[in-house]
Amino acid sequence: MKKLKRIFPFILIFISLSCSENSNLTEAPYVPQIENIWHDKQNKEHTFSFSTSDENVNHGLFIGFEQYPDSNIFSSELYGVFTNRSIEFNVRRFEGEVKFKGTIQNDTTIELTYRSGKIILIKGQ
Repeated sequence: MKKLKRIFPFILIFISLSCSENSNLTEAPYVPQIENIWHDKQNKEHTFSFSTSDENVNHGLFIGFEQYPDSNIFSSELYGVFTNRSIEFNVRRFEGEVKFKGTIQNDTTIELTYRSGKIILIKGQ
Protein backbone atom coordinates (compact mmCIF):
# COMPACT_ATOMS: atom_id res chain seq x y z
CA MET A 1 0.00 0.00 0.00
CA LYS A 2 2.89 2.37 0.77
CA LYS A 3 4.29 1.75 -2.69
CA LEU A 4 0.97 2.68 -4.27
CA LYS A 5 0.82 5.89 -2.22
CA ARG A 6 4.26 6.89 -3.49
CA ILE A 7 3.46 6.39 -7.19
CA PHE A 8 -0.11 7.74 -7.04
CA PRO A 9 0.94 11.40 -7.64
CA PHE A 10 2.87 10.33 -10.74
CA ILE A 11 -0.14 8.42 -12.03
CA LEU A 12 -2.30 11.54 -11.59
CA ILE A 13 0.23 13.71 -13.43
CA PHE A 14 0.41 11.20 -16.30
CA ILE A 15 -3.37 11.05 -16.59
CA SER A 16 -3.73 14.83 -16.51
CA LEU A 17 -1.11 15.24 -19.25
CA SER A 18 -2.72 12.52 -21.34
CA CYS A 19 -6.23 13.94 -21.14
CA SER A 20 -7.33 17.45 -21.89
CA GLU A 21 -10.67 19.11 -21.25
CA ASN A 22 -11.48 18.85 -24.96
CA SER A 23 -10.31 15.29 -25.51
CA ASN A 24 -12.76 12.88 -27.06
CA LEU A 25 -12.09 9.28 -26.07
CA THR A 26 -14.10 7.96 -29.03
CA GLU A 27 -12.24 10.09 -31.57
CA ALA A 28 -10.77 8.00 -34.37
CA PRO A 29 -6.97 8.07 -34.53
CA TYR A 30 -5.62 10.53 -37.09
CA VAL A 31 -1.95 10.62 -38.07
CA PRO A 32 -1.14 14.20 -39.06
CA GLN A 33 1.81 15.00 -41.30
CA ILE A 34 2.72 18.31 -39.69
CA GLU A 35 6.40 18.47 -40.60
CA ASN A 36 6.49 21.22 -43.21
CA ILE A 37 6.33 24.97 -43.70
CA TRP A 38 2.82 26.32 -43.13
CA HIS A 39 1.69 29.68 -44.56
CA ASP A 40 -0.82 32.09 -43.05
CA LYS A 41 -3.77 32.04 -45.48
CA GLN A 42 -4.06 35.85 -45.23
CA ASN A 43 -0.33 36.54 -45.62
CA LYS A 44 1.79 33.93 -47.44
CA GLU A 45 5.00 35.57 -46.16
CA HIS A 46 4.01 34.82 -42.54
CA THR A 47 5.11 31.21 -42.02
CA PHE A 48 5.37 28.55 -39.35
CA SER A 49 7.91 25.76 -39.75
CA PHE A 50 7.16 22.55 -37.81
CA SER A 51 9.69 19.76 -37.26
CA THR A 52 9.09 16.50 -35.38
CA SER A 53 10.77 13.18 -34.79
CA ASP A 54 7.34 11.71 -33.96
CA GLU A 55 6.37 10.72 -37.49
CA ASN A 56 3.57 8.32 -38.42
CA VAL A 57 1.98 8.54 -34.97
CA ASN A 58 -1.21 10.21 -33.79
CA HIS A 59 0.43 11.92 -30.78
CA GLY A 60 3.74 13.72 -30.55
CA LEU A 61 5.85 16.77 -29.90
CA PHE A 62 7.26 19.28 -32.36
CA ILE A 63 9.50 22.32 -32.49
CA GLY A 64 9.98 25.01 -35.10
CA PHE A 65 10.00 28.69 -35.98
CA GLU A 66 7.55 31.42 -36.81
CA GLN A 67 8.85 33.75 -39.53
CA TYR A 68 7.14 37.12 -39.88
CA PRO A 69 7.15 38.91 -43.29
CA ASP A 70 9.57 41.58 -42.09
CA SER A 71 12.45 39.48 -40.80
CA ASN A 72 13.68 42.54 -38.90
CA ILE A 73 10.63 42.22 -36.64
CA PHE A 74 11.05 38.65 -35.45
CA SER A 75 11.79 35.03 -36.14
CA SER A 76 10.61 33.14 -33.10
CA GLU A 77 11.09 29.63 -31.75
CA LEU A 78 8.04 27.50 -31.07
CA TYR A 79 7.26 24.20 -29.39
CA GLY A 80 4.07 22.18 -29.16
CA VAL A 81 2.11 18.98 -29.11
CA PHE A 82 -0.42 17.27 -31.38
CA THR A 83 -2.93 14.51 -30.66
CA ASN A 84 -5.04 13.25 -33.55
CA ARG A 85 -6.53 16.47 -34.99
CA SER A 86 -5.81 18.66 -31.95
CA ILE A 87 -2.74 20.88 -32.01
CA GLU A 88 -1.36 23.49 -29.67
CA PHE A 89 1.93 25.31 -29.49
CA ASN A 90 3.63 28.31 -27.90
CA VAL A 91 5.68 30.85 -29.83
CA ARG A 92 8.44 32.66 -27.94
CA ARG A 93 8.11 36.19 -29.28
CA PHE A 94 10.08 39.20 -28.08
CA GLU A 95 7.09 40.54 -26.13
CA GLY A 96 6.39 37.14 -24.52
CA GLU A 97 4.92 33.75 -25.31
CA VAL A 98 1.87 33.45 -27.53
CA LYS A 99 -0.26 30.30 -27.31
CA PHE A 100 -1.90 28.89 -30.43
CA LYS A 101 -4.54 26.17 -30.14
CA GLY A 102 -6.69 24.54 -32.78
CA THR A 103 -7.57 21.74 -35.13
CA ILE A 104 -5.82 20.01 -37.99
CA GLN A 105 -8.69 20.09 -40.50
CA ASN A 106 -6.98 17.89 -43.09
CA ASP A 107 -3.51 17.25 -44.53
CA THR A 108 -3.26 20.82 -45.86
CA THR A 109 -5.15 23.07 -43.41
CA ILE A 110 -4.81 23.96 -39.72
CA GLU A 111 -7.27 26.33 -38.01
CA LEU A 112 -5.95 28.08 -34.89
CA THR A 113 -7.00 30.61 -32.29
CA TYR A 114 -4.68 32.83 -30.26
CA ARG A 115 -4.94 35.98 -28.16
CA SER A 116 -5.26 38.25 -31.23
CA GLY A 117 -7.94 36.17 -32.97
CA LYS A 118 -7.91 33.37 -35.51
CA ILE A 119 -5.47 32.20 -38.15
CA ILE A 120 -5.66 29.54 -40.87
CA LEU A 121 -2.45 27.83 -41.91
CA ILE A 122 -2.03 26.25 -45.35
CA LYS A 123 0.65 23.61 -45.95
CA GLY A 124 3.50 24.73 -48.21
CA GLN A 125 4.13 23.03 -51.54
